[in-house]
Amino acid sequence: MIDDPKEGSVSDRLIFVCSHGRDDPERAIVTFAAASTAAIAGLPTTVLCTIEGVWLGTPGGTDGFEKEGLPSLPELFENVVDNGGEVWLCGVCTRPREITVSVAPVTSRPSYGL
Repeated sequence: MIDDPKEGSVSDRLIFVCSHGRDDPERAIVTFAAASTAAIAGLPTTVLCTIEGVWLGTPGGTDGFEKEGLPSLPELFENVVDNGGEVWLCGVCTRPREITVSVAPVTSRPSYGL
């Protein structure tokens, strides 16, 4: 994992795990809502997307995520990244889904070298 002196160690970050995507939009939205709040507050924030959540880190992966009464997932994702947060994609989870560096945008980073 990271250990960059400018960013601190992994233990200095808030890490939110998002294992859901289209299979359960509410759980995905709630995870990114918490991470967005942390990033906006200036805290070192990472969202680790696993299982179906890895699709959120692909182009268009957050499109259409709306749930009445909850914030928009695309806006929450942007809030995390625009406020210095990172989105990591689980390498074990991206492989069987054939998600590669050429598919994942710059704002998402695999938790292993794709």
